[in-house]
Amino acid sequence: MVLVPVASLRIIKLWKALYCRWNPTMRQQDPIYQRTRELVALRAQLEAAAAAAAGDHAARQHRLGLTPPRVASPHHV
Repeated sequence: MVLVPVASLRIIKLWKALYCRWNPTMRQQDPIYQRTRELVALRAQLEAAAAAAAGDHAARQHRLGLTPPRVASPHHV
């Protein structure tokens, strides 16, 4: 089977309202390297906050003297 394009005038519909044009009022996009630098700094902040939270959690566990729950082994009869 071969697909053959149909280019007759009754099939082709021209776009009258949909088109793309340059808009001088649009804000320019930030350069990629600037956005990447901001994301790397944000990642470092999040990693530091996560490490601090993990340290606080470990200190609280130690201070309360909690031990992880033990899993009992099944008894075989």
